[in-house]
Amino acid sequence: MARPRRTNSFVRGAQDAWRPLALHCLPLRPLRAACALAWSSCIVTGTLFALPADLSLGPIRPELGDAGLSLTGKVHAQALADFSCALQFEASGQMREALKHYLRVFQADPSNAALAAHTAELALRYEGLDRAKAILEEAVEANSAQAEPYLHLATFCLTYGADDPGLSSRAISAVTTALRKFPLNSGVYSVAVSAYLTTQERAKAVEVMQKAADQSSEDPEYWLEVGRAAQRVWPLGEAGARAEHLDQVNPFFEKALVMAKGEDDASSEAQLEVAKYFLLSNQPERSLEICEELAKRPDGLVARKLLYRLYDARDMDDLALYVLEKIVAEVPGDVEQRRLLAGAYQERQEFEKAIPQLEAAIQVGGGSASDYLTLGEMLAHTRQYERLLQLTSRSVTLFPDNSIFQWQAAVANRALEKWDDAVEHFVAAERLAQSSQPELLNHRFFFQYGITLESAGQHESADRMLEKSITMTPPDDVEAAATAMNYLGYMWLERDHQIDKAGELIVKANELEAENPAYIDSLGWFHFKKRDYPKALEALQHAEALLNDLQPEDAEILEHIAQVLEKMTRTKEALDYLRRAEALGSPDPEVQKRIHDGLKRLSPKEPAKTSSPEGEEKKPAKVPTQSL
Repeated sequence: MARPRRTNSFVRGAQDAWRPLALHCLPLRPLRAACALAWSSCIVTGTLFALPADLSLGPIRPELGDAGLSLTGKVHAQALADFSCALQFEASGQMREALKHYLRVFQADPSNAALAAHTAELALRYEGLDRAKAILEEAVEANSAQAEPYLHLATFCLTYGADDPGLSSRAISAVTTALRKFPLNSGVYSVAVSAYLTTQERAKAVEVMQKAADQSSEDPEYWLEVGRAAQRVWPLGEAGARAEHLDQVNPFFEKALVMAKGEDDASSEAQLEVAKYFLLSNQPERSLEICEELAKRPDGLVARKLLYRLYDARDMDDLALYVLEKIVAEVPGDVEQRRLLAGAYQERQEFEKAIPQLEAAIQVGGGSASDYLTLGEMLAHTRQYERLLQLTSRSVTLFPDNSIFQWQAAVANRALEKWDDAVEHFVAAERLAQSSQPELLNHRFFFQYGITLESAGQHESADRMLEKSITMTPPDDVEAAATAMNYLGYMWLERDHQIDKAGELIVKANELEAENPAYIDSLGWFHFKKRDYPKALEALQHAEALLNDLQPEDAEILEHIAQVLEKMTRTKEALDYLRRAEALGSPDPEVQKRIHDGLKRLSPKEPAKTSSPEGEEKKPAKVPTQSL
């Protein structure tokens, strides 16, 4: 028999103590089948009128399950029909009608504790507290051999007895009887603790727990439930009393662990609950010991998941990763574990391993905006721009109002030199962010927007975006400020635009971040544009000296030095620099062209070959042998 729904507070309070009653009749088929003949009408006897079936009612509520009535014959059939009607009315929201039928069923079988609690819940709402209490009292009288009627009555009286000493007294009376009659029922101790703590009698609550500890139950569930009750008597979060309270509470859970000595599912579940208790009570060492043993079992998946979190919390990164990899291999369709594994790889900067895990999580679970964002960031970090472009083609469709995906699409297109498409996505990102994500429109956004516009040939727009980036850069982000100033200044030098203002920006960038070879190169180029070649050479050779290991992209600095030396008519030195620059193999086609043009321009011309009058090549005169 399924548990009744617990929308009412007094029934919720008794849920830990709830146990299904043993049925006193033969097992019933599921209610939907058993009541098939009753759907057309509600069968009643005597003077009660038979209500016609309302076929427009919704599906029956599943919470009460089979009726489990202790009846036979015609009375059973009548009660079963009333029960089915009650479920139908309740499902359609007709609670008063439902209550009428529940009361008829209860009158036929008042020993059913679950039915009594549910009926009392409705009666409280529509007929008052006294009627609800009377139903629960009748259930106790009809089924005094079971603990549940007492527990429902006690919980009800506790819930509504704050201003009624009589109800509080009845609650204590009910739990006192239950403690005497059902000493091995763990729910009794849970409700008794609630009763005594509610009535400010903590000493009696302690006595209840001492009685619970003295029992000889071999059921681990008993010890788990009384252990949870013990935590209310001895709160583990109480300042200054934690050690003392742990000494009182821990034995209950250790006893549960001892009783759960098998390897069957029930025992494993009980052991896992003990591990969770130790973890949540900030005793990770004990939890770890239990989980390590449980994780060895073939059915220990949940324990392995908990073990991963324990290792992770204790910064045992290698063990945590090992366990998590095993979990994902065991349950590849578990999206959450895939995400965790992707995150673990990401923290280790192992993006090539993280990416396929997150892709699999998205494929299986659909993927959240956060998943797509993280995957896009990792693809950008690993320069997998074609895959990033494919991802953003989906993310901008799935999340059309999220500007960050337009930004990612812009970055992917820019990296692939699809300048116009990149600009289009930047425009869309700015438009969306203005209304929904204004925090996205920061100095970094406008810097990337600006350099993309420059590559697209939209120089005036690029100037505006880069100047906006410089203006918006926070004072403490020195690196970003220097980068934007140097970029805009050098861009203006390349266009012979606002040379003096460009120099001011470059000088400021060097002040913010000294000894940066790229910024010093820009400073040297500024002096070159101002025709101050000695200063230009000094700056450029300083930049060169800072580069211990020249890379292909450093070829431009050497080419700049060659241009300065050429202006200073130091041709041989200029050629040496050009040859070194050529050997580096610049990735920039424009730099390569300047290097090749310089070599062609400065290389010595070979003397023209002359021919004899007859058109034959002149041969060198022979040297007499004796003169050699």
